Amino acid sequence: MKILLTAINAKYIHTNLALRSIRAYIGQYGFSATLSEYTINQPFDDILASIYLQAPDVVAFSCYLWNISLVRRLCVELKKLLPSLHIWLGGPEVSYNSGSFLRENPAVDLVLIGEGEETFRQLLSSLNEGGNPTDVPGIAYRASGAIYQTNPAKPMDLAALPFAYEDLSAVKNKILYFETSRGCPFHCSYCLSALTPGVRFVPLAQACSFLRRFLQAGVRQVKFVDRTFNCNPAHADGILSYLIQNDNGVTNFHFEIAADILADSTIALIQSARKELFQFEVGIQSTCAQTLEAIHRSCNNRLVFQKVGQLLAPGNAHIHVDLIAGLPLEDYQRFARSYDEVFALKADMLQLGFLKVLKGSAMEMEGKRYGIVAQEQAPYEVLQTDVLSYSDLLRLKQIEVLNERLHNSGRFRASLSYLLNKTASPFHFLEGFAAELSRLDRWGNAWGKYDLHCYLYEYAQILWPGEHDLIWYMRHDLFSRENAKGIPPLLNQSLYVYYRASIEAYRRDEKGHSSVSKKNSHIEIYPFSPITGEKGLCALLYQ
Repeated sequence: MKILLTAINAKYIHTNLALRSIRAYIGQYGFSATLSEYTINQPFDDILASIYLQAPDVVAFSCYLWNISLVRRLCVELKKLLPSLHIWLGGPEVSYNSGSFLRENPAVDLVLIGEGEETFRQLLSSLNEGGNPTDVPGIAYRASGAIYQTNPAKPMDLAALPFAYEDLSAVKNKILYFETSRGCPFHCSYCLSALTPGVRFVPLAQACSFLRRFLQAGVRQVKFVDRTFNCNPAHADGILSYLIQNDNGVTNFHFEIAADILADSTIALIQSARKELFQFEVGIQSTCAQTLEAIHRSCNNRLVFQKVGQLLAPGNAHIHVDLIAGLPLEDYQRFARSYDEVFALKADMLQLGFLKVLKGSAMEMEGKRYGIVAQEQAPYEVLQTDVLSYSDLLRLKQIEVLNERLHNSGRFRASLSYLLNKTASPFHFLEGFAAELSRLDRWGNAWGKYDLHCYLYEYAQILWPGEHDLIWYMRHDLFSRENAKGIPPLLNQSLYVYYRASIEAYRRDEKGHSSVSKKNSHIEIYPFSPITGEKGLCALLYQ
């Protein structure tokens, strides 16, 4: 029996943990499976042909928001080509409406509900022995034209899970996903993790032994998928301590945390780590107390801000904070306030996301009382609420693009900081910039590499006529990130010609040989420091 586990990732750099975990788990019981990974950007016909040519007896898809439409199409065509093929689906996109999903998708034979490892093993045993799937808990399936659903499966003992990755050398430069817990202690109404009570942990010693493999292989990045990594301080501290003590100087580890419950011991460990060893994602979502109460999010934002500030202070860890637009009771202006308050933290990245009303989530039912209307198909994104119109959301979408391009990209770090120091509200600055781009009909067009520099400079001239220092900050941003060639005329000013002799003298040592390579470095003269803003000539060496 040939089993094909099929992952369709959002990007090439991503990997699928769920199917790897299933493959490793069933391997302990004598079952083998092939894993094929694709991306949503590959041509549909290429994916279809690849699966068909492998001639599987069972094909199992891992289903998420980003791939469910593609998976549905593949199932239909595969069933035509291979009528006897068993098509099984699992994952969050099919686990909470399994019966209706099977009725709407007749090419699909079976859905695994919830955790898949033990359920998959039992299904294979049943199939091998010619048994009835009614004996397998945690599935929905079709038989004789009817849809059936068995009793829920028992939660997995996470100590029974083997290491999921077979060959780390083949994926060492991709993002590798890893878990040391399942479940979440919180009950946010928009999140499917809230539906599973309690939190289970991989034993600490076992988790560290798995992490040792990543470290020994020198992989690029490991992203923990634990919903709230620090919900058990002893467990979190044990993991962090191990990673600090065994740091290979290469691998980066990413965690999702709840900042308000960060223990002092955890903060101390983080502050002691090598620069760029860790990065943390903090879901703030809103600073509106009424909104947080409406979504059942127990959170002390005063503590969140305090603890995030402690994480940011040493500058050794990348801190990523999240906001969600379209939540109950938060209108456009109140969201603007949330944005400004969170932006003031000066985190490395601020992600502006939009509410997704996931099938099976509490928000699917509770959202009606707040007038929440969402897209019918994945990604089920909010269209409007009783306090936020679709027009408001369209404006927020534009602001999200500018937030991503100007702030999160890091390409305008000095420039944006300089401009925002002149304004009271980062949100309204971006709002005004978005409106100006709309007035000039610049949305919808593909922006060139330096178009946004020109547009931003033009907008600054509207707000502050005669503003000229911005150009120097933009030049600093460019040279800090790249060997900027072919820069637009706007940014082509330089003091180099006035200080050529001094620069050349610096480049030569007492023997007349070059001490600083011209090929790999660049010296720029500024009328002030673009780093501190201090007035007076400033020379910076970029390498």
